[in-house]
Amino acid sequence: DRHRAQDLMQKRDFSGEELRSLEASHRDLENLIAVGALLRDARFQNANLVGACFDGANLSNAHLQRADLRGASFCCHDGQIADLEGADFRGADLRGARFEGASLFGATFCSEPGGEDEWGNAIIDATTVFDEVSLKTLEALENQHAFVVAAIGVVR
Repeated sequence: DRHRAQDLMQKRDFSGEELRSLEASHRDLENLIAVGALLRDARFQNANLVGACFDGANLSNAHLQRADLRGASFCCHDGQIADLEGADFRGADLRGARFEGASLFGATFCSEPGGEDEWGNAIIDATTVFDEVSLKTLEALENQHAFVVAAIGVVR
C-alpha cells in the first residue's frame, strides 16, 4: 500500500516490513533502519542512504545506482543486489554482504590514494562475497578493484 510506504519512509524505519517493488529513488532516507526487511525489487537510485542499516534485509534484485551509502551497514543481508553502479560505500560495513552478479561500475569502496576522507574505507572481509562478474565490473577503477581484492583475500 502506497500510503503505508510513505508513512514508513517518513519514520525511516522499515524493520521487518515487506515492501516489494518499493520506489524510493531520489529520497532522503539518511539513517534508515531496515533490519530484516523484505525489499525485493526495491528502487533506491540516487537516494541518500547515509548511515542506513540493511542488516539481515532481503535486497534481491534491488537497484541502488548512484545511492549514497556512506556508513551504511549490509551485514548478512539476503539476496543479490542487481545494480550498484556509482554507489558510494565509503565507511560502510559490508561484512557478510553478497555482490554476486552485481554491476559495480563506478562504485566507490575506498578513498582515493592520498585523499583525505572523513568516511574512510568500506569494511570488507572474507565473508563479503564478490564473484568474477562483480569484480570484473569494478576493474575500470584500479584502486577500488585493488582495495576490494586485497580485503577479501583474492590471490591473483
